[in-house]
Amino acid sequence: MISEASDTLAALDRKVEGLRSDLGNVQLELDQALEVWRSALISEKKEFEALLQAKESVWNEQESEWQRQRGAYEQKIQALESAFKAQLDASEQSALRALNELDDAWQRDKLQWTSDTSGRIKEQEKTLEVLRLRSADLENLVQKLQSERAEFQAAASAPEHPSSSTWTQTQLACLEAQVAALDDLITAFVSSPTAL
Repeated sequence: MISEASDTLAALDRKVEGLRSDLGNVQLELDQALEVWRSALISEKKEFEALLQAKESVWNEQESEWQRQRGAYEQKIQALESAFKAQLDASEQSALRALNELDDAWQRDKLQWTSDTSGRIKEQEKTLEVLRLRSADLENLVQKLQSERAEFQAAASAPEHPSSSTWTQTQLACLEAQVAALDDLITAFVSSPTAL
């Protein structure tokens, strides 16, 4: 039994040794795998860091380009705003100047029209007064001529002298011609007072 126990013990020792050997092999393989994994991880980390640096560099370049473009756009917007404000101010000044000129022209035209109108009214009133006086003179002349004609007719109808009757007839004919001419003048005056 002792020999069996020592055989069992020896077998157990061998198994333990085998297990230790297997454990050492597994440990060695694990160490090697861990070393490979670590080196792969370090390599991948370095690649990732390089890629990250490249991406960050691209991002930084894009960011700086974006900032540059943004600054350029802001400058363009400010320039456009300034130009627009300047153009608006110029347009307002121009419109104000045009309105002032229009108002001045209107005031001048109004004064001229008022003075022209009042001058024309005064001139027409003077012309009308002159025409009234002429008309009154013509009417007085017509009445005088008519009364003279009546006197000549009365004198012509009275039988005094045969030679005086001819002279009276001649005078009467002249007076009738003058009355007819005055009637024509009065008719023309009544139809067109400015023609005289």
